[in-house]
Amino acid sequence: IAAEGVARREQAAKLAAELGADRVAALRARQTSYSVVCSANGLLVLLTAWLHLVWAPQGARDQLFTAGVALISAVFVVVPLVMGQRYPRSLGVLGTCLALVGINMTAGWANSPQMVLNAVLLLPVIAITCGWFFPGKLARPVMIAAVGTLILVLGVRSHSLDWPALTLTTLIYIALITGFLFEAGVYLHRQTDQQASHDPLTGALNRFGFWRDAGTELRRAGRSGAAVSVAVIDFDGFKRLNDTRGHLAGDIVLRHATSAWREGVRPYDLIVRLGGDEFALLLPGADIEYAETIIQRLRAGSEFAWSWGIAQWTTGESLESLLERADAELLRSRASRPA
Repeated sequence: IAAEGVARREQAAKLAAELGADRVAALRARQTSYSVVCSANGLLVLLTAWLHLVWAPQGARDQLFTAGVALISAVFVVVPLVMGQRYPRSLGVLGTCLALVGINMTAGWANSPQMVLNAVLLLPVIAITCGWFFPGKLARPVMIAAVGTLILVLGVRSHSLDWPALTLTTLIYIALITGFLFEAGVYLHRQTDQQASHDPLTGALNRFGFWRDAGTELRRAGRSGAAVSVAVIDFDGFKRLNDTRGHLAGDIVLRHATSAWREGVRPYDLIVRLGGDEFALLLPGADIEYAETIIQRLRAGSEFAWSWGIAQWTTGESLESLLERADAELLRSRASRPA
């Protein structure tokens, strides 16, 4: 009986370990770099607050404030990991803004120079996160406002308190590092976005980038009632070109054609490589007649042979349906159009 009990306990322990491993694997599988970095930032702030509570001498007011920071930080450690891919940018922006407010409040209230300096040193980490994951138009004003407020607060307090650690040199150093890491984050954001959303051969949008940007345009058109048209383009005899002159010749044709289209359309028109030699142009504000004029002008100025089909978006129509209608127009009209 004892041996049977031991075996059952061992089996239960093994089952629990397997379930735990499965849960950990499922948790890791649903993470993104964004959710992991946001959680890590929260953990860094949490550890900083914990160190303040344990090691830095504080009054009752500072202890209460630090405990509140630790509690909020713990929330922003757990929530990104739990939500994973569903963790929205808005919550990340909220967490970042709360961290910046906390840093400025620490600089304005805390009596411990060590506490203030540790809080200020969180700025470079927050800066690279802002630059990397949030749009520059939002992140840059937020960081400028936060750093400017911090410098103002510390400048005012430096006249009334003896903080040898917070020298002018230290502040300038932290500001420079913060600015450098923010711009590095912006650069990383642009590079990763470029790689994720653009075709490396032609520089046109890929399907991911097109679905993202075209969705934005269709939602805007739905609100304003503006016309939107899509033209699907397919090169004539492209397979024969590849077979007779090689794939390098085909690549040159695609690059040159895409470059010519980019020069011939408006800055806000979208060019996407759907795959192979098939492309699409999304033309905001263009009804089917105006879109036809644009495409005919591009075709007349092209040294390569291609055919096209155009469809105008109807309110509520999906992007997939719009592309299917344009592709059907291409198939119907290809034989009747000059190559």
